[in-house]
Amino acid sequence: ISTLRQAVLVATGGVLAILTLWENRRKNDQEHTRQVHAERRARYAKAIEQLADDKSAIRLGGVYTLAKLVDDWLDDEKTLPSMEKRRQEGQIIIDSLCAYIRSSFPLAERYDELILSYEEYKQKCQDNKRSNQSREEFIRDKSLFREEQEVRQTILSEIKKRLNSGEVKRDDGKYEIKPGTWSYFEYNFLNTVFFYRVGFSNSYFGASLKFFEAEFTGVADFSRVKFTGVADFFRAEFTDANFYEAKFTEIADFTGAEFTDANFYEAKFTESADFTGAEFTESADFTGAEFTEIADFYEAKFTESADFTGVKFTDANFFRAKFTDANFFRAKFTDANFF
Repeated sequence: ISTLRQAVLVATGGVLAILTLWENRRKNDQEHTRQVHAERRARYAKAIEQLADDKSAIRLGGVYTLAKLVDDWLDDEKTLPSMEKRRQEGQIIIDSLCAYIRSSFPLAERYDELILSYEEYKQKCQDNKRSNQSREEFIRDKSLFREEQEVRQTILSEIKKRLNSGEVKRDDGKYEIKPGTWSYFEYNFLNTVFFYRVGFSNSYFGASLKFFEAEFTGVADFSRVKFTGVADFFRAEFTDANFYEAKFTEIADFTGAEFTDANFYEAKFTESADFTGAEFTESADFTGAEFTEIADFYEAKFTESADFTGVKFTDANFFRAKFTDANFFRAKFTDANFF
């Protein structure tokens, strides 16, 4: 009995020792997790402060820190096993970057002036019979303008880098873009004035994308982009819009949008494409595009050439649309309204 009791005590002691070790490890892991998350949130707070700095180099540092933080959250399976929670943490940072892009910048209103040389600017002011800045003032504003362009373009560049993880060859021999690590975040550029080039070519957007009433003063390159969430370009304004071979597998909303030059060459719309009331003041190229659901151009206006050569329509509505020069050579219609 004494021997049995001793064996039980030894076994019990072993179990207690194991439980103690496990509890200590659990507490250590919790403390490590707490420290890691606290450190990231401190870096986030510091980076947000940097975005408000007067010096562009410091603002750029904040941008790179925030981008790295998103990556850190997404990669951290150890302290945050749930992908959903990792994306929630990343979305908070993405929202901050988008908020910076949406924020106003007074000098953006002088885009047409600040892209000129001082001599060109001075001549323009004389032609319009208005006062002009001194060379020093103009150069100062032009420098601030370019610095802010660089900061905002860097944000878009860091986003774009993570919206494509390569391409995969399909059975039909064509290549398709694979989603990147940031593809399933939501991006809100509501009412944004893009006073710089916007380049998202070959990107994969897997969630909702809002460019509601955005203004693109320069090139907006969405060529070969895949939109698998709702693409909201409601009343957006484009100077040079490039949607060459873009693919929309959800609703594409261009209601009331204004285009100077628009390139939708071989773009594919799987769901409805709404161009109601859209205005195309120069060329509108839809050559080879495909519309699987309704293509609604109700009251759309085409001031110059509108090329719909070889377009495939399932349900096309051009009710009250206005054309100056329209080409529908070899276009195919299942159901169409040109009243």
